[in-house]
Amino acid sequence: MKKGKFVVFDGIDGGGKSSIISEIARTFGKRAMVNQISDTFLGKTLTTFLHNAKKIADPGVLLALSFASFRERILNSIVPALKVGKLVLSDRFDSSGFAYQVHAQNGANLEGVFFKMREVMFREAMPDLYIFLDLDPKVGLRRKYSQNNKLNLFERQSLSFHRTVREGYRLFSKHVPSKIVDAGRPFEEVKTECMKIVENLIK
Repeated sequence: MKKGKFVVFDGIDGGGKSSIISEIARTFGKRAMVNQISDTFLGKTLTTFLHNAKKIADPGVLLALSFASFRERILNSIVPALKVGKLVLSDRFDSSGFAYQVHAQNGANLEGVFFKMREVMFREAMPDLYIFLDLDPKVGLRRKYSQNNKLNLFERQSLSFHRTVREGYRLFSKHVPSKIVDAGRPFEEVKTECMKIVENLIK
């Protein structure tokens, strides 16, 4: 059986990652599997922390917790899905760890540790492609606020913080197989471009 493909969708808040993933997953049906942080115990724990914390923890602490949750996702759901030929669509992954902890939180001293951990923790399943939905942070935050959802710790940070996060994604994209998609356009245009990228990957 042909091995599946592992695709990560990431980018600053408000870029439409979850909606795009849902549309692509619906198109591929049972051939695709959506993977997100809330799928695992550690991921749920980290999500709860980010929603309830009053201040940002040390970037090394958050990075360690993030990699533990990535590892749990890889072993428990991603590897089994890839083995049976599924297309795994991940809503965020280590790219967020780099953008938020290593770059935006002045954790540059963690960059070497980050890539070493990535090499070790992802040895069973390295993402085949990262699709970054790029957007002006001011527009992204406006979209998030309009959804009336409870914002997590990072979403509540300043505009300058989110601009730095955006830079982090761009830096990370240079280290991995990636495509950068302009998410400032109408949703249908963004969805169509992302769909074509995925289809070309699995040909």
